[in-house]
Amino acid sequence: MLTNLRQQFVLICLLGIFSLSSTGCWLLVGAAAGAGGVIWVKGRLAQELNAPLDRVHAASLKALEKMELPLIIDQKDKLSAKIESEFSDRARVRINIKSITTRSSRIEIRVGTLGDEQRSRQILDNIEHYL
Repeated sequence: MLTNLRQQFVLICLLGIFSLSSTGCWLLVGAAAGAGGVIWVKGRLAQELNAPLDRVHAASLKALEKMELPLIIDQKDKLSAKIESEFSDRARVRINIKSITTRSSRIEIRVGTLGDEQRSRQILDNIEHYL
């Protein structure tokens, strides 16, 4: 009976892995796994930052300026911010920031329609430089 349960468990795990890989829904976790780690999911780079929304928003604007990316949309309220820009090859940059607490925020960065992890990471690195 125990062997049969193990076989069922392994089969369920394998089916779960197969279904995740076939839908393209893999999570790739950065070096700092867990809270605050960088996560790449469905074409977006996401990270929790130990900085309030206002600071993350300002750092995002400075990072885009440093990278010579034009500001297309800049909307902000007390709980969230939305920034859009564009690379010279017309790849759209979308940055969404949400306040988690008064001292922390969650940022999501997407470059292009399907997501460009390398460019997203470059933008995040520049944002973190200004925090």
